[in-house]
Amino acid sequence: MRIGIDASRATVARRTGTEGYALNLIRELIALADADDLTLYFRDSPPPGLFSSSSSRLALRVMPFPRLW
Repeated sequence: MRIGIDASRATVARRTGTEGYALNLIRELIALADADDLTLYFRDSPPPGLFSSSSSRLALRVMPFPRLW
């Protein structure tokens, strides 16, 4: 299955409950997605190491136009 997630809220500098929840949920999905292709979409480049995985099934994409998709 292909799963796409708008992960831009998880990369804000000052996280509140919603952003922290999104960050931890995405990290757990990455850990569990053995047979799924997971694509994370961002407005800006994510900080290095925020979503680390050696899996080839994880793709990080920057979409500078947040309302485009």
